[in-house]
Amino acid sequence: MEYDNYNENIQELIVKLGLLCFKQLGWNKLTENEIIMRMNHNNNSLTDIINQKNDEVYILKDEIQNINQGKQKEINEIKLELENKYSEELIQKIYFEKEKIKNEEINEKNNTTNLIQNLNEKIYRLEESLQKEEEHSSLLSKIVDKKNFTNPTEQGDYAEKLLDDIIHEGLHFDDKTTIEDTSGFGGSGDRIITFPKYDLRLMVEMKNKGKIKKDDIDQFTDHYQKDFKENKTDTALFISYSTGHIISKGKCVVPTFYENNTVCYFGMNDEWVSEQKKKLIINTLEIICKNYKKDTIIEENNDNNNIYESFIKKLKEDKSFLTSEKKTYEKYLKVIDTKISENEKEYNTLLREITTKNIIINNTLLDDKKITEILIHDIKKYVKEKNFELNDKN
Repeated sequence: MEYDNYNENIQELIVKLGLLCFKQLGWNKLTENEIIMRMNHNNNSLTDIINQKNDEVYILKDEIQNINQGKQKEINEIKLELENKYSEELIQKIYFEKEKIKNEEINEKNNTTNLIQNLNEKIYRLEESLQKEEEHSSLLSKIVDKKNFTNPTEQGDYAEKLLDDIIHEGLHFDDKTTIEDTSGFGGSGDRIITFPKYDLRLMVEMKNKGKIKKDDIDQFTDHYQKDFKENKTDTALFISYSTGHIISKGKCVVPTFYENNTVCYFGMNDEWVSEQKKKLIINTLEIICKNYKKDTIIEENNDNNNIYESFIKKLKEDKSFLTSEKKTYEKYLKVIDTKISENEKEYNTLLREITTKNIIINNTLLDDKKITEILIHDIKKYVKEKNFELNDKN
C-alpha cells in the first residue's frame, strides 16, 4: 500500500487526518453496519465528499455575508437617524446659548453704562466740592498772604514788588519819593528809596523766608557798610517779610534801631495779611524819615511815641479782626473737612468697584496709589479669611 511508503510520523499524520474527516462526516455517530452501508452506497471518493462539504461551507459564507450586510445597513440607518436627531438638538442648544450670552452682554452693558453714569455724577460732585475748597483756600490765601512759590527767586521778587507798589502808589508823608532797583548790582541791597522831603537815601534789604539766618544779617551788614562808605545811602533797613524774629536782633515786630538810628530792623509774621503788611511798612518808612530829620530831641521823642502808639493800636485792631475771622473760617473748614472725608470714602468705594469689575474709564480719573492700597487690603483680607500665613514686611 501507498500508506506503507511513509515513515511513522507521516503515517500518524495520515491517521489523524482520516479520523478528522471521519468525524467531520459524522460517521463517528453511526454504527458499524451503518458505516459499511454508507461506504457501499456511496462509491464517491473521499475527495468528492470533501468537495461537497466545501460547497456547503461556501453557501454558509454567502448567507453569513448577506446577514452581515443587512445588519450593517440597519446600523447605518440607525446611526444616520441619531446624527440627525442630535444635530438638531445641538443647533437648537447653540442658538439658545447665543441668545443667553447676547442678553447677558446687553444687561452687562446697561449695568456698566449706569455705573459709569453714577460714577461721573459722583466725580462731578467731588470736583465741585474740590473747586469750592480751592476757592476757599484762595480766599484764605488772600487774607493770610500765604503764597505758593516755585523757587526762592520768585518768593523774594514777590516781597520786593510789594515794596515797589507802596512807593509807586505814593506816600502820604512824602509824595515825591522814588525807588531804584539795585538788586542787580553786586555788593548792594535790593532797593534804594529816596525821600526828597527829608533829604534821605534809604537802602532796603528784603527777605521773604521762614527763618532769617546769620548769613542774611552778615550780608546786609556788608551791603550797608559799603553803601555808607561810598556815600550811596544815609540809612539802611532790613525787612523780614515772613517772620517777626530776626537772628541776633530778637523780636522786631516794631522797628528796632541800631548805630545811632541809621540801621533799622523790622519783621512781620507770616499770618499777617498783605494790606496790613503794606501799612506797617509805610509806618516803618515814616518812622525812619522822622528819626533821620529831627529839629529837637523832644519832637523826636513825641513823634516816636505817637508812631509807636499807632503801631500798637493797629496791631491790636488787626489781631481782633483776625481772631474773629479765624473763628468764622474754622467753622467753615470743619464743614469742608467733613465734605472732603465723605468724598474720599465715596471715591474709594467707586475705585474698589471699578477695580473688582474691571471697568475701563479715563486713566486720568484714577489714583494708582489708592488702587494699590485697595488691592493690598483685599489680598490681606482674603489671606486672613483662608487662614494663610503672610509675612508683612511693611
